[in-house]
Amino acid sequence: MARPNDLIPGNCYFLVGYHDRDLLIPSVETLIFRRTEEDDNGERIWLFEEPGCSDDSDDGTEPEPMLAIRDDMLYQVLDFDGLLLTLKEVSEYHPLTAPSPVASPVGINHAVLAELQGNVQKFVDSPELYSVTVTILFRDDGLSLGRRKDGGFEMGFFPHPKLDPAEELKLLKFFEGIGIAPHVDYLADKGRTRILEFSIPSDPAEIIDLCVRVLTEVYEIRDDETLKYSFLQKR
Repeated sequence: MARPNDLIPGNCYFLVGYHDRDLLIPSVETLIFRRTEEDDNGERIWLFEEPGCSDDSDDGTEPEPMLAIRDDMLYQVLDFDGLLLTLKEVSEYHPLTAPSPVASPVGINHAVLAELQGNVQKFVDSPELYSVTVTILFRDDGLSLGRRKDGGFEMGFFPHPKLDPAEELKLLKFFEGIGIAPHVDYLADKGRTRILEFSIPSDPAEIIDLCVRVLTEVYEIRDDETLKYSFLQKR
């Protein structure tokens, strides 16, 4: 629960309910704490609003009503730690049916490799293309190839160190192993995203080989997985 003394106006809090009688399928409602007031009977109430709604209307329309919670129901309001504990309590029941433990071997099949070769060559041969992002389908893993302002090419990444610190460590260790240090390295999104860019060779065959190594050695692409591509043209 979020203790009354810990409630901070403007902070996010959560109400957890369930869609089923067995309490296995949770629903989460995000709320923002605003203030305390007294109702018409002189009882204290805690006022929360849904994100995107505000009791301060600038266009003259009626403000969205806020959720009023009384003292004896405040235990239902959870902070982030309380939310994680509550979800962890039901996580052992999901999945309800365990997936097959059989996994395809790490590697890129011939059809996916041929498509990768064709798209990298297309990018290299097309000066009007500013970059191409290569992502493993159904995953948020991949790389971006771009053109440097001073000529040549670069490979970029956007790992999330707070979510998965191992990813950026694997990337840095991989490029350190081939003698390339990042020429761009900084944190964005309040430290949640790390921007990494590495200068890479200009030869298409070497670029393709580097892509394959990153996808297999860092992201461990599987033989049954495919890639998707997003090209960005110069303006």
